[in-house]
Amino acid sequence: MKLILENSMKNFNYKLDEQFKSLSITVLNEPKYKKHLYADYIELISIFSEDFISQNEIIDRLQDNGEIFNINEVPDGEIGLYDAEKNDNAELWINTVFEFIYERSKIYASSYPFVYDKNLGIKIKEKNSLTEKQKVYLFLLIASSLNFLAQSNQN
Repeated sequence: MKLILENSMKNFNYKLDEQFKSLSITVLNEPKYKKHLYADYIELISIFSEDFISQNEIIDRLQDNGEIFNINEVPDGEIGLYDAEKNDNAELWINTVFEFIYERSKIYASSYPFVYDKNLGIKIKEKNSLTEKQKVYLFLLIASSLNFLAQSNQN
């Protein structure tokens, strides 16, 4: 049984890279209180990236895709203050999502396939050094995130 598992996991990196060449991550359109989905989304993005994914990158990505971090009221003549408060709300919210990711990293410990750094963000561990448990984590993450993935039009 162990030999079967080893053989099936040998080409994991190659298969993972080949599968992701034809996929792209779609815009996440979920309520902000579903932090676990945003954490999944950020982990999924980090699979595609070779660098750390920071909180600011996620805020920019969401805002570029039309996400609005609302505040209740804008006093007359205080548009600059409105923009600052909107940015503060976005930063507070993304901090809570990254705290959620940090908690995951502690709960899963050595089975967690990402590197978490408070200042830099999140990054997938070196693919060649992933353990069996980390690969299973990635498989389950991808399987649960299929609605975030779309076939790209690359040839």
